[in-house]
Amino acid sequence: MLRSLIAEPLVSRELVTGAESYLAELGALEDGGSAALELVVLRLDETPAAVRLGGSSPKASGVSMRLTARAQVLSAGRVEASAELSRSVELGVGPGMALARDAGLTRVARLLGRELAAHVLGLPTPERG
Repeated sequence: MLRSLIAEPLVSRELVTGAESYLAELGALEDGGSAALELVVLRLDETPAAVRLGGSSPKASGVSMRLTARAQVLSAGRVEASAELSRSVELGVGPGMALARDAGLTRVARLLGRELAAHVLGLPTPERG
């Protein structure tokens, strides 16, 4: 189950992909138990990572994106376990920035999904890829 408090479908999709792929690697999706894993995208903060002077006004020469999400294990309508984590990615500004931004968000959201699933379920922490 997924809830998102931000308007960024890419982040939501990749957070779920990260959690599902990690649980599938461990065979944890085959259980079919009554508990559900809920993922909630809480925040996506984008801030200039570095500022340089360019003409008459300062310009960003990099962007830092910080994604915060929560995972909860729900059983019979009750929260059994909960974890909240944040991860960041830094990007340089230049040609192709939109593609780099999407790739950076994909990478950080998948990693966060994997780490949240592991943390809230008490599983081994996945290797960072």
